[in-house]
Amino acid sequence: MERWRWEYNHIRPHSSLGYKPPAPETKMLVRLTL
Repeated sequence: MERWRWEYNHIRPHSSLGYKPPAPETKMLVRLTL
């Protein structure tokens, strides 16, 4: 289960994010808000 979650959040593209994985978007958002 943990492997699936990691792949889903770091590798698998998501249509709502323009087919990008969500993890890099989250990291960018954190940097911009600090």
